[in-house]
Amino acid sequence: MDISYFKKYVSIHSEDRDMLKYPSSSSFSIELPNDILNVKAIRLVDCAFPSNYNTFSKSLKNTTIKFKINNPLNPQLTSIFNSFNQDCYIALFYNKDHEYSVEISEGFYTPEQIANELTNKFNEAVTSKITEFFESNKEIDNFKDFNFSESITTIKKKNYNDFIFAYNEVKQKIMIGNRKDGFIMKNSSLFDKKYLQERKYKEFINWGLPSHLGLNMTDDKSIEQTKLLPRFYHLEGNDGYWLPSYGEDIKVHFIEPGEKINLFGPSYFYLECAGLNCIDETSPYEMNEYTLTNNKTNSNVRSALAKIPIPSTPISQYFDTNMNYCVSVDKRSRLSKLIFKLRYHNGEMVSFGRFEYSFTIEFIIDR
Repeated sequence: MDISYFKKYVSIHSEDRDMLKYPSSSSFSIELPNDILNVKAIRLVDCAFPSNYNTFSKSLKNTTIKFKINNPLNPQLTSIFNSFNQDCYIALFYNKDHEYSVEISEGFYTPEQIANELTNKFNEAVTSKITEFFESNKEIDNFKDFNFSESITTIKKKNYNDFIFAYNEVKQKIMIGNRKDGFIMKNSSLFDKKYLQERKYKEFINWGLPSHLGLNMTDDKSIEQTKLLPRFYHLEGNDGYWLPSYGEDIKVHFIEPGEKINLFGPSYFYLECAGLNCIDETSPYEMNEYTLTNNKTNSNVRSALAKIPIPSTPISQYFDTNMNYCVSVDKRSRLSKLIFKLRYHNGEMVSFGRFEYSFTIEFIIDR
């Protein structure tokens, strides 16, 4: 038995920090109860964290999605001709080049919830644009014989509701459809100059809301249904027809993303302890002159003390005691204060809000 060292443990709670100096629990320092001398090694032995993260948030820049209605249906020669559909067509025709922008609420979603959220948000955005079109064109000569007040009243009462998002449980994909109007998902519009400067292409997978839906960085144009209506064949009867048609003479439009939906957040986060880190970490790929001309990637040496898995989805709490892989061997003569930082692999800080967490640090000390 090796008696040249002994172990000391310190239990640390996030709520014990100086909250005036460190309002966010993702970064803080804490004074140790007693100075610890002759430290040989340090490691994280257990932890308890709340699982309350947001997969979608403004800080992650993944709450926005854009689209165009480039091919609105003219109902004049169809079975669905009426004043409401004609008003919608007129407004959409004059706004074929308009780029709609939809922003979902921050938070964590199930597949069914994100499908409902996008269905409602898309239809609301189109309804608002149609209403805005008629309200702003009351004085234009080309529409002087048009009954604007009646059209606005009808649109506000009925609303545009032709966009439908549906979740295919077997393929694990979110299907995007419209019951009569052709559309384009403008994914490339997210990559403006400001966005590129901020993100620097660090994320080739989680680059925005469309990526979570399985879409590409390029624009996606809707497919026009030819013979059979889009259908989930694993469902019985009419339940499988997720995009119902208005009639045999009306063609529906839809997009099936190339990849499966991804609604989960990061699988891990990192705990840094200033001066006592022991894990070397690879860095996210960046498209820059260095990476384009060399066969090397960026990396961080001694970047973290521990790598902590996130095994559950909100809202819950997870525990871990198998932390033996994280050991620092730097010998320190005295430790009186520890400085912690909790972040994801891409550098984003972990946000726990007002939820508390705790972990235990083990010190191996020379006798």
